[in-house]
Amino acid sequence: MAQYDRAIEDYCEAIQLNPVCAEAYHNRAVAFNRLGNYGESERDFAKVAELQKLADNESPEGSQ
Repeated sequence: MAQYDRAIEDYCEAIQLNPVCAEAYHNRAVAFNRLGNYGESERDFAKVAELQKLADNESPEGSQ
């Protein structure tokens, strides 16, 4: 469990440094899920979907 807690701390720091890093939100969501923090996990997975949608809209392929 301590490994997941430490991972969450690290991903929180990564998100502070780069708030549009979908990978950090995804990995933090997985860690929250493993700890049974399903609400936090769901929130982060929703953020991943939001960021992915924004990235898709900004990509040349997404603008066609």
